[in-house]
Amino acid sequence: MSGRGQPAQSGYKRPYRGGFGRGYATNRAQPEVDDSKEVLKLCQDNHLRPNYPLKVEPSLKRAVTAAPAPQRSYHTTQPRMNLGNDKKTERVQGDLRRHLVTPIPNISTEIKKTTPSNGKEEAFSSPEFSDMEGKIDSKVLKAVAQDLKYDLMTPIQSRTVLEALSGKDCLAQAKTGTGKTIAFLIPAIQNIIKRGPVPGISTLIISPTRELAMQIGKEAEMLVKYLGLKVNWVIGGTNINSEKNKLMSKCDILVATPGRLIDHMNDPEFNKKLLYLNTYILDEADRLLDQGFAPAIDKIHSNLPDRRRYVRQNLLFSATIPPGVNKIARDLLDSSNFVHFSTIPPDDVETHKKVNQYCITSSIHDQHAMLQSLIATEHAHSTPEDPFKAVVFFTTARGSGFAFDAFSNLKVKPFNTLKKVEIHSRMSQTARVRAADNFKTMKEGILFTSDVSARGMDYPKVTHVFQLGAPADVEQYIHRIGRTGRAGNDGDGFILLDPLEMNFMDKLKTKDLPFKSYERMQEAEGGLKEAKVSFNKAAAEIPQQARTSAYTAWLGEKKTSLGKKLGLRGLVELSFKYSNSTLQFPTPPAVRADFIGKAGLKECKDMFTIDKTPKPSHR
Repeated sequence: MSGRGQPAQSGYKRPYRGGFGRGYATNRAQPEVDDSKEVLKLCQDNHLRPNYPLKVEPSLKRAVTAAPAPQRSYHTTQPRMNLGNDKKTERVQGDLRRHLVTPIPNISTEIKKTTPSNGKEEAFSSPEFSDMEGKIDSKVLKAVAQDLKYDLMTPIQSRTVLEALSGKDCLAQAKTGTGKTIAFLIPAIQNIIKRGPVPGISTLIISPTRELAMQIGKEAEMLVKYLGLKVNWVIGGTNINSEKNKLMSKCDILVATPGRLIDHMNDPEFNKKLLYLNTYILDEADRLLDQGFAPAIDKIHSNLPDRRRYVRQNLLFSATIPPGVNKIARDLLDSSNFVHFSTIPPDDVETHKKVNQYCITSSIHDQHAMLQSLIATEHAHSTPEDPFKAVVFFTTARGSGFAFDAFSNLKVKPFNTLKKVEIHSRMSQTARVRAADNFKTMKEGILFTSDVSARGMDYPKVTHVFQLGAPADVEQYIHRIGRTGRAGNDGDGFILLDPLEMNFMDKLKTKDLPFKSYERMQEAEGGLKEAKVSFNKAAAEIPQQARTSAYTAWLGEKKTSLGKKLGLRGLVELSFKYSNSTLQFPTPPAVRADFIGKAGLKECKDMFTIDKTPKPSHR
């Protein structure tokens, strides 16, 4: 052994030990110009770019400078290449320098779709996956057919795969639920296969939510099942040290939420793994901006390896192209080699405008019983061919948990046989994922949830969406409604509003939504009295602490939505009635003094019974 464990082999020199990115070694021998063609061939074979001037024929030069991102990026890990028996040796550096690579200019003009001369949206056929044999690896096609059980490609899949496999950056417009996850995963996996194994992260995917990130990760795992590639995800709400331990081993594809990715980017060792990145995907870019992630996205992009040194393909997906997404596209895409396309027909009706929608006026004190009666009515009109599958939204996590418990306690039809799941922010990430997976596979059932399920999650064949109370804003209403009527299916949406909340309907009218008169209202009202009796009995069986938590959550949320209209003391009076009519407290529940302060209700402190029992220990 020679030096630091380096084998003493003929034709090798000890690798340069300087710090990464700090310039050239002063004693580095440059190859003779006559050998440049051989050097470039070596680069091409090893997926590397050279970093010194070479005089070569243009076609070979173009081939090398278009090569995938380097496998070898560290001065400290690779031996120098032997260029011949009587030639000096030189390691072709993987960290691209200043010579052959032309800086990539920003896209200075507004992104526009590629359309044919007639100005209409470009038509694009949807072949079968089997037609892609020879373009997509056979093991990937095996996973698609046997594990995912897909035959036909959706328009976004066929268009994205063909464009991305040609090496272009892509700005793709597609709706959720159209198969775009598979659309961007297949080209990314093909890039990994083409380059071969590397000791770092090959594909990075940014997702706006934890649930969507895990959904992408699981689909990726299925696609690479027969390839031996490793998929990981890093998301908020999980132990970051556990994630770091996983990332120390093999990771070919990484799915991340923005905040947690930035946490990992503070670790230099993680950033070294990103030097091998050859595919970067930004999913649901418009939604990322809607959720305030623009600063995080900018920071992530500034920390990614410089494309003027490291070859990388960027894929950007967004349902809409607002100015913020336009800016990201200008910054991210290669202006000389990108394509923008849309698989959304120009005359396509947005999901929230084709779902049948009904507003049911119902007192706050009767809303849960009315919900029960509406579900029973709609379920009675379902068929085995079109089973009832509903998502019910509540304004708080505690409220959705309370409703799940109450409906689970119901002994009347159809609730005694209908499957039920809950998903909200009070649950652990593991429990939420398990519940989401469970609901996806259900043919018939009900999901009780807060707004963690309002966006991004794709639950197949949801027939109904119910909303109890007014959501925070119109956009949230629209996102909730979007859980049904997906992928060409029909859907119905109900919102139950107290007369005090009917001003929210004025806001909805500005969006030209297709609200209708509910034709089965008489049937639903006919079952309301019986529903009240059974629901009240089911609610009374819930432990007192859970009902108290639901009460304080309800009061805190209604202070925001109704506090000005009722005044604080009027709001507290309403909450006392709600605690009796819905939560089944004979007298208003005692609350802790610190809750009163945090809720901004100090002026009403005299109205409450104070809970002075010691707080439970969390040790």
